[in-house]
Amino acid sequence: MNKLYYVPLGCSARGYFINEIAEKGWESSLLVLPSGVLQSRAFKEGAVRVKNFDDVATGLLNANGYAGLQRISRRTQELIVEEILQKYAHDNKLDYFNVLVEKKGFVKAVTSLIGQLSRSGAKMEEIYEALNGWDRPGKLGLKDREIAAVYTAYRQKLKKEDWFDVEGLYRLAVYVLQKDNPVVPWENLYFSEFYRFDGLQIELLRELKKHCNINVGLMYDPKRPEIFAATEHAFADLSRFLDMEKLQPELPERENSLKILTEYLGEESSAVYFGSGIKLLEVASREQEIRTVLRSVKKLLQQGIKSSEILILIRDFSFYAGLRNLSDEYGIPVSLPLTAKLNNEPLTEFMYLLVKTAAYSAAAAGNLCTLMGCQAVKMLFEFDTELLLRLKTEKLYQSADSFVADGMEVLKDEEQQELNRLLDLIKTVPENACISEYCTAADNILEKLDIASKLGSAYKNGSAGYDAIKNYILAAGKLKDILSLLQSDYAAGGMLNKKISAQDFADILYEAVQGVELVLQKGDMNGVLITEAANIQGVYYPYVFLLGVREGEFPSVKTENWIYNDYERAAMEALGIDLPGTIAGLNEDKYFFAAAAAAALQS
Repeated sequence: MNKLYYVPLGCSARGYFINEIAEKGWESSLLVLPSGVLQSRAFKEGAVRVKNFDDVATGLLNANGYAGLQRISRRTQELIVEEILQKYAHDNKLDYFNVLVEKKGFVKAVTSLIGQLSRSGAKMEEIYEALNGWDRPGKLGLKDREIAAVYTAYRQKLKKEDWFDVEGLYRLAVYVLQKDNPVVPWENLYFSEFYRFDGLQIELLRELKKHCNINVGLMYDPKRPEIFAATEHAFADLSRFLDMEKLQPELPERENSLKILTEYLGEESSAVYFGSGIKLLEVASREQEIRTVLRSVKKLLQQGIKSSEILILIRDFSFYAGLRNLSDEYGIPVSLPLTAKLNNEPLTEFMYLLVKTAAYSAAAAGNLCTLMGCQAVKMLFEFDTELLLRLKTEKLYQSADSFVADGMEVLKDEEQQELNRLLDLIKTVPENACISEYCTAADNILEKLDIASKLGSAYKNGSAGYDAIKNYILAAGKLKDILSLLQSDYAAGGMLNKKISAQDFADILYEAVQGVELVLQKGDMNGVLITEAANIQGVYYPYVFLLGVREGEFPSVKTENWIYNDYERAAMEALGIDLPGTIAGLNEDKYFFAAAAAAALQS
């Protein structure tokens, strides 16, 4: 029994799978879902064992004695790529890319492309031969050969050091399954709500089929290519080794206009039908958009509608940083945790500026004054920063030393001690050192700040609130974690002992905190669910709000990777290297929108 079940728009095979597994027994079966939101929902629907696709590869490796593999982070991947590029540039082996090696963002772009090449399903040797054998004239041929060389060097480096990126784990899992008598810890695997599988995942599924039962549920309708272009590739790949069966789960009752929308969405029609179930809201700003939706949600809650019957969907959380705060303002319980971005925290700004000011005695006074003006100095050091900053407006200082000397003249004795405490911390940061030395120095500074004690005293005298204390302590803990990770990443990348300037380390630290969030308060799992549209398929809510339907956001216009454009990617597919393109991204957004529309029952 190895089947591909395909279901129409708005449906899911998930419930069918859960019932079937319950009959067979969960101890030998596993349900695999792509998002945490759907996994949580599956548990509520009766599922016992639910994982994601990466867990399948990891579980397989663990069962066959490959536990404890050294998996490298994305930052380590970038460091390895950077080292390879710099070596090739030094050896004059980058005639095409030489001018880009030091450009910001280039290493990330090459690392991203390497990941796409690995996930295409083609092996290292096949990719090398394909790119070298493409035989394009002039600079384009140079580009192909240099990418082939860098990609091969990257994979050989990982093989030599016995390191694994995500793609390497999948490739090893495939290798394990091709050996004699592999241990497969499941008799039945069920995959649902995926809309695409990359080449490596398809290869793993094909090998798993030889050792256990594979069942895949896919939302797909061959008669509606305008909506299901995103899943067409997966349907074609899976149908080559799985038997197909159309599944028609029972559909819930929908408001009439929503029923028509679900049935005809994407088709050309001379008539457009709007009913009470479809409401289009247009506002002047993003904040107005959020507030309009939250007011509508509040009204529904006041009418007795349960929060579990309301769904708010967005395309990308990065556009809606203040959504939780505004929900709290309206008194609406939501699933979103209250978070803060680490890069915006006062303590992070303090550490960045302090490292930059490492050579304060020789540098211009500007660096030191900028540090004096940051909020964390006012919170953690007891001296009048405003008094010192006024000195800067009255006199042009050539060095930080002269600025400090004048500052000592105007401060009281106890304030001088506090200023000296800050200056002593600055002096512990080396001006030119390796990553490990900078990380150790930064970690020691966080310890010497004695944040809990300082802010505890401030709380007692009323100059610091509970929220501020919590933010500082959480930020300190997260910064310590990042400093530890930086050392691990640079050690794995072979660059832990490379000498860099204090400014370079400040920039590395600033980049490392990007995208990191502090969870200040957990979300209310019984509140209104707010999630990204890509996370939702085969679910039903009476009331669905879809935000951000605007050009460039939903649908989002993104180029997968600028090193190879869509035309080149189409040509590479004929060489056996299947890379995603811009059109694939637009097709995905059509699919996400359709799934969101099909989730609504009332409006």
